[in-house]
Amino acid sequence: MKKSLSIMTSVLALLSVQPVLAEAVCKVNGQTVPCDNIPQWPFVIFFGLMAFLFLFLTITFIFWLWMLVDVIRNEKGNDLVAWFLVIFFFQLVGALIYYFARKKNREKETKAEDKIETASSAEAKTEDKSKTKK
Repeated sequence: MKKSLSIMTSVLALLSVQPVLAEAVCKVNGQTVPCDNIPQWPFVIFFGLMAFLFLFLTITFIFWLWMLVDVIRNEKGNDLVAWFLVIFFFQLVGALIYYFARKKNREKETKAEDKIETASSAEAKTEDKSKTKK
């Protein structure tokens, strides 16, 4: 009973401190001034930069992880080991190098192969039509 009573009094004491903090007085250069006179923009800039940094690092990590998974899925043999080590140790720079050196080229090759397959299938269809007409 005494323990729960002491916890309740501690909580009430913490709740009663909050109004006092709203009317707090701050010391700036040894002088006592109202806390309303302290500029808020440095804190806004600091926390804004921290939020931007957090967002940037999160996006960077996701991109890095995406490139590692792409290397594991699409590369084979020595290329797999080499690109994995480049991306793992050089992180963002390695992931960017891999993206522009390998992934973009692979996407272009895939599109070119798709065009060739589409053209060859269209030719096969026209040949089939011409054979059935004869």
